[in-house]
Amino acid sequence: MQTKFVVSFLLLLALTAIASADLSSVRYERSGGGHYYLSTHYAVPVGDREVSISLFLLGERYVAVYTESKRIDASQSEVLTQRELAGRVNGTTLEGLGTARVLAEQKNGKPVVELVLSQGIDSAPRGLTIKLAWTHGSWAPKSVTGA
Repeated sequence: MQTKFVVSFLLLLALTAIASADLSSVRYERSGGGHYYLSTHYAVPVGDREVSISLFLLGERYVAVYTESKRIDASQSEVLTQRELAGRVNGTTLEGLGTARVLAEQKNGKPVVELVLSQGIDSAPRGLTIKLAWTHGSWAPKSVTGA
C-alpha cells in the first residue's frame, strides 16, 4: 500500500515538473522557407466570435498575432480583427499578454502550451484560456523575420 502511495506521489511530482517547465522547448525556429511556432489549432469560441493566437517566442521577447473571426458556415470564417502584440518573456509570463504553462500533452512532437490571458483583448476576456500547439507555417510577421 505504501509503495503505491510513493509511486503515485513521484508520478504527480514528475507531471507537475513537466507542466511548470519553462518555454525553451517551444521557441520559434526558422526552417528553410518556413517557420515553427505556437498557434491555436482549434479556435476558442467567445460569444459569436472565434479567437486564435499565433505565438512566436524569441528568447527574451515574444510576438503574438491575435485574430478574431466570425464563422460564416461550417467551413469558412471571416477575419474581423487581427493585431500584433509584443512584449518581454519573463519565465512563463508574457508581459502584457498572459501566463503560459507547458502541459504534459504533446502535438507534433512538442508540448502543448496553455495561455491564460492577463487582460482582455477585443472580445477575448481576461482569464480566457487558449491551448497552443507546435505549428509549421510559411508566414511570420516582419517583426519576427526582420524582413
